[in-house]
Amino acid sequence: MIKELRQQRFDPRPAAANASIAAASWVDYQNTTVMESAWLQKQAVLREAAARARSTRRSAWPVVHHVTYANGCCATILQKNHDAAVQHGALTSLALGPADLNPTWYLENDAVLRSKRGAGYWLWKPRVILEALERAEWDEVVLYMDSGSLLQKPPHGLARWAMNGSGFMHWCSPHLERVWCKRDAFVLLGLPFPDTENQAQRTAAFVLVRKTQANLKFVHEWLRLAQDIRVVSDMPSTTGPEDRAFRSHRHDQAILSLLAKRRGLPCYRDPSQWGGWSTPSSDQALYPGDYGQVIVHTRQKA
Repeated sequence: MIKELRQQRFDPRPAAANASIAAASWVDYQNTTVMESAWLQKQAVLREAAARARSTRRSAWPVVHHVTYANGCCATILQKNHDAAVQHGALTSLALGPADLNPTWYLENDAVLRSKRGAGYWLWKPRVILEALERAEWDEVVLYMDSGSLLQKPPHGLARWAMNGSGFMHWCSPHLERVWCKRDAFVLLGLPFPDTENQAQRTAAFVLVRKTQANLKFVHEWLRLAQDIRVVSDMPSTTGPEDRAFRSHRHDQAILSLLAKRRGLPCYRDPSQWGGWSTPSSDQALYPGDYGQVIVHTRQKA
């Protein structure tokens, strides 16, 4: 019984529904009605599994739901990511792929999602975070992690920080917006280009979000903007020339960074090895956060 409960608790995806979705083409749906029904069925199963996990929980730490995603390239590291979250006490952990996305939504956003870069310019990221938040209870925490990153200790110290302030935790970096964000994103988000271009871009390899009305609204807006091909894609800007220092657009991350600044959200000390935890003089020490290194961040795909 204990073994069965742990399986339901940490990997509660129904095989039948998942198989029926995975069998379809993700470029040209032949029967979205059937696939939508299977997807809705799976969401109900996930909610029920989380409810069972809550009923047996004894910890006083904040509830953390872990989610990660990959598009067929990273099966081994995706499993390691999932297993580490289970080991370190996430209430639920989901390792997702294209077969887990809402089929109607996928079809509506095919113009973006068909891009090979980031399996659709990382548009799926705010989507899977939003779905995880919608399944969570109020004030529970969703931890999204890129597939090539691993928890090395329990995330509850991070989650405790998320219980204060806005409850939306993302991370400071030394990289400038003018280098990693195209002009159209500044303009279409309504941010003055000269005032923002020399600020550091926030990172989105992992994001911690407490479920509140304000954070649901924020992630909805992140998703809405990421669905705009003018903002998220590599297509040339139409509102003016790029800065001379511009190198490449950072898609979902650039949108998150600008949106967080528009809302006035603070960034926090990077919880991975890039947070300079072993270097007292690190510039990262200027940012809030006393949780130490929680995550090992790599770009590993196997």
